[in-house]
Amino acid sequence: MPFLAQRPAASYRYNDTNDAGVDCGDVLFLDAVWMLELNFERQERARAGGSRLFFLPGLVWTWRNVAVKPGIQIPVWSDLNGSQQGPDYRGLIEVEVHL
Repeated sequence: MPFLAQRPAASYRYNDTNDAGVDCGDVLFLDAVWMLELNFERQERARAGGSRLFFLPGLVWTWRNVAVKPGIQIPVWSDLNGSQQGPDYRGLIEVEVHL
């Protein structure tokens, strides 16, 4: 579940001279989208199960009704059953289509 997100945007503002005759200059605005998530998973198995918590910084790119969300899951906590290797980083790409 994202707790910080904004829409991507690019815009250009043309500035003419003001009433005092000063040229203020044009401005280009580029807004990047950042999304931060916490992901929890619990796997139920006697030997190879356990709980994991991941922090996921990512981006959101949207075009019409399609959203692409790439990110990296970074392990921040785990409580695993038995002797298992802890969780590692994971790459993630989600594609959403809204009909």
